[in-house]
Amino acid sequence: MSQIDKFLKKLEKNNNREWFTEHKVEFDTAKAEADSIFNVIYQELSKKEELEPLKIYRIYRDVRFSHDKTPYKTHFSAQTGRKKPL
Repeated sequence: MSQIDKFLKKLEKNNNREWFTEHKVEFDTAKAEADSIFNVIYQELSKKEELEPLKIYRIYRDVRFSHDKTPYKTHFSAQTGRKKPL
């Protein structure tokens, strides 16, 4: 089981600021692993397509307009797309 899986399973059960603060080192390790995976995938896709820059999203949830008021997402996410012709 990867550091990502371990951290996200714990976060799902303890989705509060106090727990997150106490486990910030685990988060940093899991985030570094996720970022590395996203970058490898992006580099491989870039060999075949012209891509927009990679956007890696934060784990902090915007709770202002959400029914789910937990402060953290229980996943890591990123986005890219094909470059649009001029």
